[in-house]
Amino acid sequence: MLNKLLKNVTIIDFTSRLPGPLSTKILKDFGAHIIKIESKKDFGDPFNDPELHKLNPCFKDWYENLNDQKSIHKLDLKEDQKKLEVLCEHADAFVIPDNPRFEEFALKLKPKVIIRLSGGKAEWKSLHDLNALGMSQTFKLHLKDSTHPPYLPFAGIGYGQYLATTLLAALQCFYQTQKTVNEVVYLKDVTENIFNTFDSPSFVKTPRQLHNGAFPAYSLYKTSDDIIICLAAIEVKYWEKLLETFEIELKLEDRFNSSKECFEILEKTFSKYDASAIREKIKNQDLCLTLLE
Repeated sequence: MLNKLLKNVTIIDFTSRLPGPLSTKILKDFGAHIIKIESKKDFGDPFNDPELHKLNPCFKDWYENLNDQKSIHKLDLKEDQKKLEVLCEHADAFVIPDNPRFEEFALKLKPKVIIRLSGGKAEWKSLHDLNALGMSQTFKLHLKDSTHPPYLPFAGIGYGQYLATTLLAALQCFYQTQKTVNEVVYLKDVTENIFNTFDSPSFVKTPRQLHNGAFPAYSLYKTSDDIIICLAAIEVKYWEKLLETFEIELKLEDRFNSSKECFEILEKTFSKYDASAIREKIKNQDLCLTLLE
């Protein structure tokens, strides 16, 4: 469990779906008290829509995981304004959609911080995860191996983490200035900022890099019963321990040897064992090898 460093902080979350609730989940994990306000009409948060759950059950799990241990209230911003004011009067911060109605309500209560979420400026206001990810320079790396979207909404996940960081930075700014900090954070800008950090001219010349399986020391293999082995024995001590444990006849420098032969030696070695045998061999061994089970 994380240290409860924010145990005296109360945050009002008017957001739904993934990024906003993820940001407040992160802050909740550090002890903040999160009051999530959902519309009392229908199902509140679209991730909690029973029809969506029928279409794709993961959204039910995501909703529950993102909002676990938050205080959830279903109210209407206009009809239940007095109730909302009482509920929110001692809040330190608000996380809200970039909408004048929500901003006006939050400003009236004079919190320390207001964080507003938006897809982007002007025509990018309604940007979704995949749109934002597709605008980053590094998305082409994913397309080298797949024509499908990534298995998780990585832009939204990065955005949620950035929102949490922005809120903490804004709180620090408030304590220095004693003035309410009112910031809008854009999905487009955050995604480009984060993912373009990892762009490199080398990707054009060499599609395979260390992080995506260019070398035998950092790649995926299979056991005899088709369980995936995640090997990340980059450092000398881990590679040497791997060679010793599995009696593999390779050299130190072979961990970065991209030849087909080195990969085949490891593939044949691991394919001799089922997952149970692998677990037994690596028990109490420090060699950066895990089984995907």
